[in-house]
Amino acid sequence: MLWSMDPLTLLLTMGVVAAIFWFAFRPRYEIMIRIRDGQPSLEQGKLRQQKWEEVARTCEEIGIDDGWIGVRHRADSSATFTFSRSIPPGSQQQLRNAWHVLPD
Repeated sequence: MLWSMDPLTLLLTMGVVAAIFWFAFRPRYEIMIRIRDGQPSLEQGKLRQQKWEEVARTCEEIGIDDGWIGVRHRADSSATFTFSRSIPPGSQQQLRNAWHVLPD
């Protein structure tokens, strides 16, 4: 029955199902920082002022123009980071280092 559907209807149905799965299982970050035109903005979560200033300073020093940083905290008080592809691996490590220097 599914394969006897009109190809366009089948494609739309598969697209809707894929969107539902993505929405249900996408990563959820406690802290989301977006960088636009070199200026970071806190989109989700809370940061201490000192940590925010260090992240902003590091972004400026590295020269990151656009991207995002997602942070999730683990049970052992460490944090996992996810970066957009526009942030090079070396810059990702610098941001991780800047983050861990300061207390939560």
